[in-house]
Amino acid sequence: MRFLIDENFNPCLKFILDEWGHDARAVALEPALRGLADEVLFGLAVAEKRAIVTFNRSHYVRLAEAARGTGQDHPGLVTCPDRKGYAGFADVVHWMRRMLAGAAVEVSLCNEVRRLESFR
Repeated sequence: MRFLIDENFNPCLKFILDEWGHDARAVALEPALRGLADEVLFGLAVAEKRAIVTFNRSHYVRLAEAARGTGQDHPGLVTCPDRKGYAGFADVVHWMRRMLAGAAVEVSLCNEVRRLESFR
């Protein structure tokens, strides 16, 4: 799978996903991407067919719904509760591993919204 890790996430997730055989980009590690509007990052994710990993669930869900409203597919969203909703980065890694290892995971997350906390 291909992922774009939003700037608000720990960029170390990129290296873990790469190690697991996925293709990940982390906004925080790419100076040209840092500070870009979510709309621009959403467009990049669509163009590169990368599911977005973010804490900013509500805004990206609105962008995904708007895209679907115009008949455009989106590459998927992997969302996490705000920082108060989990104990730390280890939880995110654990939940990602469970999501990616689960039998229900398709080859693509196209038009899907996955809530990481549901993989506790």
